[in-house]
Amino acid sequence: HIVGDNSTPSIHEGDILVIGSGSGKTASMQLFAKQAKSHGAKVGLIVGAKQSPIEEMSDVTVHIVDESNTNGSYRATKGIMSEAERLVHADAFYPVMQTVNNDYYLNHNFNQEEDKNGCIFMDYQCDVVAGCDNIILYGHHMQSGKMFGGLNKYSSEAYYKEHPEIQFDTIYEKGVYQIMYVFRSKVYSEEDVTFKYYQFINAGSKQEFDSYMKEMQALSLYDTGVTAAYGDKLLTLSTCDYQENDGRFVVVAKRVN
Repeated sequence: HIVGDNSTPSIHEGDILVIGSGSGKTASMQLFAKQAKSHGAKVGLIVGAKQSPIEEMSDVTVHIVDESNTNGSYRATKGIMSEAERLVHADAFYPVMQTVNNDYYLNHNFNQEEDKNGCIFMDYQCDVVAGCDNIILYGHHMQSGKMFGGLNKYSSEAYYKEHPEIQFDTIYEKGVYQIMYVFRSKVYSEEDVTFKYYQFINAGSKQEFDSYMKEMQALSLYDTGVTAAYGDKLLTLSTCDYQENDGRFVVVAKRVN
């Protein structure tokens, strides 16, 4: 099985996760290894570097040597695992990455190469293993329509009615989410006292959760009729919106499967 494939089951105790990495330091691969170990699975590593953080977690390690390199360095090998999580919306399919901050994947692709297009990534504070109330995914608003370039189509209620659900699968489980709110917002300064959707990862209480829902409902461009209660799991998609400086276009959905 390959991580992210439709037929790949959740990882369990007794399974083995095989990772390919040139450096053995790739943040997403380290996350995979930690998640596998937390579920009692073993980790096998194919790596170029002699010492690495992933090797410290692996049960079996195979080093790949570039014999044509006279200085004895190790060849960088492409990871055989290309996906962290995956997102499907409106017939589009994309891998979703995550690392220790929200900056790296703004200009790096999932092969860890510098790329101004970046890739879709999960907020570093979200946790698909332990779970959180709201998973936030960020992606560039591409003029080509790729990634989140078409997300603002949801400004049309008619488009929403044709595409009312989002599919988001992790390496552990599959998820279907029903769209609740569609709104425009912005990135505020730290001094601004206002609702900041990008700070909602977990609600500390029912009252706090309900307050978040009320704020987003008030901002929503139309009424979908879909609501959420404390304990429901949400998915938020966020991209740039050029109607104002630092504008954002946001789609929020509730898990229904």
